[in-house]
Amino acid sequence: MNTPNSNRRIIISDTTLRDGEQAPGVAFTKEEKIALARALSDAGVDELEAGVPAMGQEERSLIRCLAALGLRTPLSCWCRGTEKDLELAARCNTGRVHLSFPVSQRLIMAMGKEAGQIFDAVDTLVHRAREEFDVISVGAMDASRADIDFLCAFATCADESGAQRTRLADTVGILTPHSVCRMVTELKHAVPHMELEFHGHNDLGMATANSVVAAESGADVISVTIGGIGERAGNAALEEVAVALSCGTNLETGICLPELAGLNALSEQITGVEPRPSKPITGSAVFTHESGIHAHATLKDPNAFQPFSPGTVGRRDATIVAGKHSGTSALAHILAGQGMQVPRKTLVKSIPTIRREAEEKKRCLTPHEVMAICSAS
Repeated sequence: MNTPNSNRRIIISDTTLRDGEQAPGVAFTKEEKIALARALSDAGVDELEAGVPAMGQEERSLIRCLAALGLRTPLSCWCRGTEKDLELAARCNTGRVHLSFPVSQRLIMAMGKEAGQIFDAVDTLVHRAREEFDVISVGAMDASRADIDFLCAFATCADESGAQRTRLADTVGILTPHSVCRMVTELKHAVPHMELEFHGHNDLGMATANSVVAAESGADVISVTIGGIGERAGNAALEEVAVALSCGTNLETGICLPELAGLNALSEQITGVEPRPSKPITGSAVFTHESGIHAHATLKDPNAFQPFSPGTVGRRDATIVAGKHSGTSALAHILAGQGMQVPRKTLVKSIPTIRREAEEKKRCLTPHEVMAICSAS
C-alpha cells in the first residue's frame, strides 16, 4: 500500500448537516443544526458541509444563519453541477462551495448527459464559482463505477479550471480498500497538486476502512458524518475514522478525541438513532468485559484487552459484568463494588448457577442478582 508523507495532517470534512440528514427519518430543526454545528466545530472538525441551497429559501436562510455564527470551522454549500444551484449557493454567505457531477457512464446516461457536456460544465461553473467563493470543490459522483481514465481527465479538467479539490465519491458504497488505494494513487499521479477528498458510503460495511486507506494512500481530505448516519447504510463515521487514524496510523487530524462521546450523545438525542451495543467507539458494550480471561487481565491492566483507554474518547472506565463466561475474578470485583467480600470457594460454587441464570435470561446478571446467588451458595 502506498503510504506517502507519514505524519501528514488529514482534513476532516463533516457532512452530518447535509448527507447525514438524508438518512431516512432524520430531519434537523434550525436549533438542532446550530447545536450540531457548534459541537462539531468544538470537536475540531476542519470543515462543515452546511446544506443544499437548492432545497429552498428556508434552507438558504438556515445556511446563512450558520455562517453568521462565527465558528472557527469554515462552511460549504453542496450543489449539483448547474448554474442555478451555483447562483443559489452564492446567496448563502459561505466561503466554500461543492459542485457535484456524475462521472460514471451509468449516471451520466441516467441524467441525460454526454461525457463532453460534463467537462464543459466543470470548466464553465468552476470559472464562475471563482468569482464568488474562495475554495471550490468539484465532486466526482459515482467515482467508484467510473472509468479510471475518464476520472483522471475529470480531475485534470477541474484542476485546470481553478478548483482546489476533487471529491472522489463512493456513491453506492461498493469500493474495497485495495480498489480505494488504486484509485487514490492514480488520481494523485494525475493531479499531484490538487487536494483529493474521499467520500465513502457504507453499503458493504467498509466506509471506515476505505476512508483510512484513502488517507494512507494520499487523500488529503476525508468526508464523514457523526455516527456514520446517512442514506441507505450510511457514511464513514467521524468517530471511527478519527480514532482509527489516531491509533492505527502516523497520520494526524485536528479532532479532539475526548469530545467524541458528547458529540455522539448529542446526535443520538437529536436524531433518536442509537448505536448498536457493539458499535465501535460509541457502543454501550465496547468497553464491557464478561469473559473470565478478559476480565481477569483487565483488572490487572485496563488495556490488556482494549485498544485504548475509554477516557481517550470521552468514555467512562471499562465495566466488568457477570454472565455465562465469567470467572471468579470478575465476580469478586462485582461483589467488592457492592461492599461484599466472599471467599473464593463460595465464588467457585456460585459459578454454575450464574452461568445457568445468564443462559436462561439471555443477559448479564445485575450486581444484586450476583449477590443473591453468592449469598445462597
